[in-house]
Amino acid sequence: MKKYIALLMALFITLLFTSCLSRTEPRILLNDEYLQITQTGGKIDVYDVLGDVTYTFYIRHKNASKRLTEPYTAVNTPTLRIEKQYKKIILYVKRSEEIYTLSISRIFPNISLKLGVNE
Repeated sequence: MKKYIALLMALFITLLFTSCLSRTEPRILLNDEYLQITQTGGKIDVYDVLGDVTYTFYIRHKNASKRLTEPYTAVNTPTLRIEKQYKKIILYVKRSEEIYTLSISRIFPNISLKLGVNE
């Protein structure tokens, strides 16, 4: 019985470490002529190609009293405007007039990217 418990613990620890290692590899969400958006775990990098600037956002779980209640403009440059809302980051590319919405999932630090009109 002790051997089975030790084997299960070793298997659990191995799975835990392999899941942690897989999150260190960046995931490319968008790569076009104006923007490059990558996600590495809970970190989101938005690279403005025309402005040659990288903006970094972090996914953090906060208490209800410390959460963002009002949307605000985080970045406003001649090439890009980034607006932060609750569980969303909205990117307005001024040159191509495209709008990208990064929606942050509720449980896992996973992001979905949608092109189109702000909801």
